[in-house]
Amino acid sequence: MDKKQVLVISYYLYPFYNYGGGRRFLSLLKLFDSNKIDYLVITSSEKTFLDHKTLFIKDPFIRGKSVDRGNSFLRSFNPLPDSMFLWSYEVFKYLKKHKKNFDRIIVSAPPFSLPLILSLFLKRTDFDKFILDVRDIYYDGTLRDYKIPLIRFTDYIFDRIIFKKFRKITTNIPRYVDLIKKRYKLKRVDLVMNSLDDEEQQLEKVNFKEKVILYSGKLDRFRFNKDFFEIFEKITPPIKIFIVGKVDKKIKNYLEKKSFVKLFGEMDYKETQKYVFSSDIFLIMHPFNLKDGQSIFSSKLLDGIKFKKKILYVGPKNDLYDFIKSNKIGEAISKSDVSDLEQKLKRLIENEYYYNDSIVERFKQPFKNSYFTENLF
Repeated sequence: MDKKQVLVISYYLYPFYNYGGGRRFLSLLKLFDSNKIDYLVITSSEKTFLDHKTLFIKDPFIRGKSVDRGNSFLRSFNPLPDSMFLWSYEVFKYLKKHKKNFDRIIVSAPPFSLPLILSLFLKRTDFDKFILDVRDIYYDGTLRDYKIPLIRFTDYIFDRIIFKKFRKITTNIPRYVDLIKKRYKLKRVDLVMNSLDDEEQQLEKVNFKEKVILYSGKLDRFRFNKDFFEIFEKITPPIKIFIVGKVDKKIKNYLEKKSFVKLFGEMDYKETQKYVFSSDIFLIMHPFNLKDGQSIFSSKLLDGIKFKKKILYVGPKNDLYDFIKSNKIGEAISKSDVSDLEQKLKRLIENEYYYNDSIVERFKQPFKNSYFTENLF
């Protein structure tokens, strides 16, 4: 029997950037490797993992080698799904020629430009082999901040065009499953949580010389909770906040004035893991008023679980909030109980929190028995 051929398309797939979307697919590729599935990855970065079969397609919109596209202005006023439209068109040209060579084609979204272009120019029968992995909702989702009605209207139209063609959908957000089923009249949507990388690693501890709350990854307006820092400054607990990752300029200027915060800048994922491993508490946060905040289930949780860290979540009530509280692996703080921050921090610092095996097992190899792997092995 001939080997199955899989094409995986992920705009973000970088060793240098600690982005959940890219790391999600790296776990999938490890599964393909272990089951001897042939695959090709299309991404937008030259600096990618050399041990994976990768096709680099440069984004014409990007100058140099930067992958930072944090301009929220484009999200508010751009009638197109995103600013990756030129890159998506280049990928489409490749797919038009080579799609017949693959048994399965997995497309990560966002960006939604590629799904839109494919939906406009490919036949419905072509989509039997396509899977759309939805990590954020397009129409009226968290990343869309509508300033004018026209943009909302075009989003609605483009969104319907995409999901009229793409009918095999996966997502890593529990609340998206019912939303997608209802909105697009689908009987099946697969919930596939991000996979826990459980490889044995020998990590050296970083000597912090003090108790540390660690935040890792990108810190922007979708992931920053200013209320938390304002209250933290007033109560002055005996612990510092260390941040590893890229921080937006305005947030960076604000944090640099705080004596209890230390910014370490960007690190590759391997180096970041050392800081998570060495920390006392792992921080996950979002603004209390984040749009569609009840649907957030941060992939950062896996970093805390991997090293069995005490978790501090600050943000809107959602499945992540409930997960942390019900499994008693840390403290979760919403707007309604932010006044309890001092008490909860004291509890986190002084007490031990324990992980049972079921928490860890839930996130091991979740790709099995899903559209990702169905009939491949």
